[in-house]
Amino acid sequence: MMVDNLYSFTFNTNDERDRILNENRDYHLVEERNTSEGNVLIFSDMSVAKYIQSLEDQLLLAFDAAEGGIL
Repeated sequence: MMVDNLYSFTFNTNDERDRILNENRDYHLVEERNTSEGNVLIFSDMSVAKYIQSLEDQLLLAFDAAEGGIL
């Protein structure tokens, strides 16, 4: 079973928040929590979506090759 990897980062200031967002711009922001226990940003690496897209791309290429053409 494949699952997305989640990454959690705590921050205290808006500058820290902006830095974390910038450093993780290739990931999908899943949740932002601002609670009395602290501020947290949670990201997903979208492993499942990337895997599915890869399979779809491979299928399209296989079908295209079977038909003797180029997409």
